[in-house]
Amino acid sequence: MVRGVRTRALPPTVHAVNESLALIVELAMLAALAWWGATVHGAIAVRVLLAVAAPLTAGVVWGLFAAPRARIRMPALGVLAVKAAVFALTALAASAAGLYVLAVVVGVIAFLSACLAAVDREAIGGGGRVPRGAGSAADVVDDRDHVGQRGTEQS
Repeated sequence: MVRGVRTRALPPTVHAVNESLALIVELAMLAALAWWGATVHGAIAVRVLLAVAAPLTAGVVWGLFAAPRARIRMPALGVLAVKAAVFALTALAASAAGLYVLAVVVGVIAFLSACLAAVDREAIGGGGRVPRGAGSAADVVDDRDHVGQRGTEQS
């Protein structure tokens, strides 16, 4: 093992699949919130407003607290709490809109994906947060590209 290079807890393939699932679930979350807003009982203006405002609010909260490059840095447990709260509200909204299967499936997948991501990010330290100066998450440490490469081991 190369000294100074941290390894992920998950194999690279599982990590990639989990990240892809997380993106799909997050997009489903936004769609479910928009659908809920569009189907509430009320005037058309209220439904349009809620169909736009609900996913927009969730996206802003996610971007501020839960995204890899979040504006407000929180420990991993705080990020998980924000994700859980947003997904719980989404599940309630989806249930209220009659999307019971979507609420359960997205909720379960989101929970499992968040748990896997937490384990994976804690293994490399820092909760997976990206430093402010980094151009992207790829500029930090992507262990899939570095583990076992560079040719020599340091001791």
